[in-house]
Amino acid sequence: MNLVKLSWKSILRKPMNHFIYALSLVITALISNTYWSIQTNKSVNAVIQSKESFATALSLGGIIVFIFLIILVLYTNRFYITVREQEFGSYLLFGEGNLSLLKLLFTEQLLFVLGAGVVGNVLGTLFSKLFGTILVRMMGYENQVTINISLEPVLVSFTLLIIAAILVTLFNIHRFSKISLVALFTGNSDVPKVRRGNVFLALLGIFLIIGSMIYSTQATLDQTILILFISFTTGVILFLNQTLTWYINRKTKSKHYFAKPDMISTVSLRSKLPRNTFQLTIITLLSSVTLFFVIFSLINLETQKVVPRTHLPDDFLYSYVDKKTEKEIRQTFDGQIKDHAQFDAIAITAKSPIESAFTNPLQFGKTGYIMSLSAYNDLREFRGEERLTIPLQSNEALSFSRGSDTANLDVNFTIQLGTKQKALQVIKRLDATMIGWRSDIVKIDGAKPVTFVVSDAYYKQAKSLGTIQTFSTYLLNKPTKQLSNVKTAVSLLPKDAYYSAYVIPYTINVESGALLLFVSTFFAVISFMALGATIYFKQLQEAYADKPRFKLLKELGADEAILHKNIRKQLAILFIAPSLLGTAEAFALTVPIINEVDSINATGFVAGLIGIFLFIYVLFYFSSVEIYKRITN
Repeated sequence: MNLVKLSWKSILRKPMNHFIYALSLVITALISNTYWSIQTNKSVNAVIQSKESFATALSLGGIIVFIFLIILVLYTNRFYITVREQEFGSYLLFGEGNLSLLKLLFTEQLLFVLGAGVVGNVLGTLFSKLFGTILVRMMGYENQVTINISLEPVLVSFTLLIIAAILVTLFNIHRFSKISLVALFTGNSDVPKVRRGNVFLALLGIFLIIGSMIYSTQATLDQTILILFISFTTGVILFLNQTLTWYINRKTKSKHYFAKPDMISTVSLRSKLPRNTFQLTIITLLSSVTLFFVIFSLINLETQKVVPRTHLPDDFLYSYVDKKTEKEIRQTFDGQIKDHAQFDAIAITAKSPIESAFTNPLQFGKTGYIMSLSAYNDLREFRGEERLTIPLQSNEALSFSRGSDTANLDVNFTIQLGTKQKALQVIKRLDATMIGWRSDIVKIDGAKPVTFVVSDAYYKQAKSLGTIQTFSTYLLNKPTKQLSNVKTAVSLLPKDAYYSAYVIPYTINVESGALLLFVSTFFAVISFMALGATIYFKQLQEAYADKPRFKLLKELGADEAILHKNIRKQLAILFIAPSLLGTAEAFALTVPIINEVDSINATGFVAGLIGIFLFIYVLFYFSSVEIYKRITN
C-alpha cells in the first residue's frame, strides 16, 4: 500500500475533515512563531529596560500558551479520527492491519506538520510585527517594530508541531489498540443516561449565582475574592449538573410536550447533559479564571501608572555638581523644562531603628537628610503642593514615609550629624516626599533616604555640624516621556551621584504591567479557542452518533426545518451556558477590585475582552450548527 498516495486520495475525497485538523496545526505554528518572534525581536528588545524580567515573563507565559495549543491539537485530532472511523473500517475489511493504519496516520502527520509548519511560520513572521507593535505601544513607547526574521522562532514552532505529532501518534496507538471493526460501523450504541435533577439543588444553584453577583457589588476586596469564587463556583456546578437537567426534565412533563416542535432537542439534551456536564463545568471555570486574570492584569497596569506618582515627586532631582554640569543638563532638557529650583539639605546617618519613624523599613537605607521647614514649604510650593502649617519647636521633626498613612508620633530618633549624635523628637509621620528615592535605570529604584523636616532654628544650628548637600530639581513637560533625556542627564553626573527621576520607576512599572497584560491577553485568546473547540469537536462527534437517529426521523416524516431548529436550540444551550456563566463569574470576581481602584476606567477594556470571548464562542456555535446539519443530512 502506497501510504502517501492513499493519504492524498483521502484528503481529496473529504477535504473538509482534513482541513479542520490542518488548520489547528497552522494556528499552532502561527501562534508559537509569533510569540517567540516577539521575544527575540531586536527592535522590541531595544526599547525594553528590564530585559531579564521581559524574557522570564514571556518564557513562563509561553509554557502555558504552548500547553493550550497542544490541547487544541489533541482535541482536533480526536474529532479527526472519529469522522474517519468508517474509512478505517473499510481499510480493515480489505485486509489492512492496525499497524498499517497507524503508518498511514503517521505519514499524514508528517505531511501536515511540514505543510502547516511552512504556512504557519510565514504568517507568524508577518504577525510578529503587528503583535510586537501592540506590546511596545502598551508600554508607552513610540518606536517602530520591524519584522523579525530569525531561525529560533521557526525551530520553536516546528518543535511544538513535532511534540504535538508525537502525542497524537501515541493517542492513536492507544485508540487503535482497542479498535473493534464492528464498532466502526455500528457507531455509538450506549444507552443514554437520564438525570432528573434535584429541585432543591437546582434552585440553590440559581440562588448562589445571583447572590454572588449581588454580593460582589457590596463587599470589600479583602473579604470577597475567596468567598465569591467558592460560592459562584458552587453555583455553576449546581446549575450545570442540576438546574439544567431539572429544567429539561420538567419540560418533558408538560401537557403539550409531544405536540411541541422542540421535543427532539429536549430529548437529546436529556441524554447529552449527563455526558457533558463535567466538561461544561471545567470549561466555565477555566473561562472565568482566564477572564479574571486578564481583567486583573489590566487593573494592575493602570495601577502601576499611578503608583510612582504616590511615592515620589513628578520631577528629575539630583545632587548638584558644578555649573558646567548644570548647564549641560539644562541643554539636555532644552524645551522640556517647566521650572527649575535648587535647595539645600544636611546629610545625616540614622542611628535609631528605621521602623520607629518610618513604615516599610526594608526600603530605607541608613543615610538621609534633614531640611528646614521654610525650605521644604518653598519646595512644596514649587511642586504645586500646599504648604505645611505644622509648627515645629526646638528639636521637633517630621518624618517622610510616602505611601503610608499620615500618623501622629512621639518618637526619639537618634541621628549622626558629622561627628556628633543628636536626637530628634519625631512628632508626625507624613505621607509626603522631600526628595524621591534613589533611582537606578537598571534596578528601577534604590534605597529610600531617611528624611526629616526640622524647625528653621534647629536647621541653622545643624549647618555648622553636618555636610550641606545642594540639590537641583526640574519640573518637566510630559515627564513620562523623558526617559532618554534622563539617561543622557544621568550620564553627565558622577558615578555615585544621587538622583531621583519619576520616569524611571514609571517606565519599569508600566513595562511589567503591560507585559503581564499582553501575555495574559495572548493566553486568553488561545484558551478561549481551545475551550470553545473542546465543545465544538465534542458536539460534532455526537453529530455522527446522531446521524442514524436523524435519518430515522426523516423517514418517519419529520420536517427538515424543524430538525435544524432543534439542532440550533440544542447547541445553543451547550455553548451559551459556559460562556455566559464564565463571563458572569469573571465579572463578579473583578467588581470588588474595580471598586477599590475607582480612579481607573476599565469598563471599555473589560467590555472589549468579554466581546472577544463571546465572539469566539458565537463563531464556534454557528460553525458547529452548520457542520452538525451537514453531518446529520
